[in-house]
Amino acid sequence: MLLKKIVFIIGFWLISCFVFAQDSIRLFKDTLSRIDAPRITFSSNSFHFGNLKMGNSVSHTFEFTNTGTKDLKILAVQTSCNCTTTLLEKKIIPPGEKGKITVIYTPKPNQKNEQKKVILVISNAINKEELLYMTGFVEN
Repeated sequence: MLLKKIVFIIGFWLISCFVFAQDSIRLFKDTLSRIDAPRITFSSNSFHFGNLKMGNSVSHTFEFTNTGTKDLKILAVQTSCNCTTTLLEKKIIPPGEKGKITVIYTPKPNQKNEQKKVILVISNAINKEELLYMTGFVEN
């Protein structure tokens, strides 16, 4: 009889912890979405350029929106190698407005076969660092 009570109490305690944890997570997410700050949201964070002949270049424009409540400031856009360059349309994006980052990839002679280039976008947003990817295959 005592064992049944102990099992019941432990079970009740575990279920209570689970329910309160779910409420805490929901509350945290709701709070995070209401924080008075900029938020950068990309329509897509990756681009597959397919097959690219050596000596050619490929470019892609990544579009994003400031889904926050304050001005978004792009502080830096860094690339993983000097074969990739970026063009930032504007550095300050008001809430609800869109921005663009154009990435140009020109493979070097030693960059053949499968390629993955990473672009780091640093801003004053609540999600301070975002990664963009350009992937594809470089052939002779």
